[in-house]
Amino acid sequence: MDTSKAPELAEFGRKVKKVMEDWFPFVQTLMTTSAYSPITKIDVFFDPDYDGVAYAAGTKIVGAVKYFKDHQDDFGAFIHEMTHSIHQARGCPGWVVEGFAEWTRRWFYEPWTEKRKPRADETYKSGYTNAAWLMVYINSKITDKPVMYHLNKLCQAGNWRDSIFEELTGKSADQLWNEMVNDQGYPWK
Repeated sequence: MDTSKAPELAEFGRKVKKVMEDWFPFVQTLMTTSAYSPITKIDVFFDPDYDGVAYAAGTKIVGAVKYFKDHQDDFGAFIHEMTHSIHQARGCPGWVVEGFAEWTRRWFYEPWTEKRKPRADETYKSGYTNAAWLMVYINSKITDKPVMYHLNKLCQAGNWRDSIFEELTGKSADQLWNEMVNDQGYPWK
């Protein structure tokens, strides 16, 4: 945890480190497939020149000083980025990568946060929570195959193919998206 460029975030950095250490084993277990190469360390830096929120590059996470000065309750951003570092996705679409990170954040770390069901005029291809909704939906409907595991393994092995949804479910991602947004019984309670 490096707060040297943002000493005012030193205490926040200690809290982030504790949250990440507590959640690391769970996220690592969630992301483990036969194609996974375990990691043991993630470096976190706070950058006063970065304008976004946070990003991951391999096993390095960069947080924006400006954002975290005002959002010292947003530990979920680090769970999201930690998921990227642990996930080690190669060659799969960005929407899938972001979907996995938001799945970890919104369905496990922050399950109390609002997960508004996407509307028909939205798309899973925007990634983040919309993609997570689709992945969770598919996983909930296909009970004889571990869908999340297969998607994850393809990403980690660098063997992504868009046909995976049809292979696992008999339907394209677009068909599954339309089915999900029109499913009146979904989400479950």
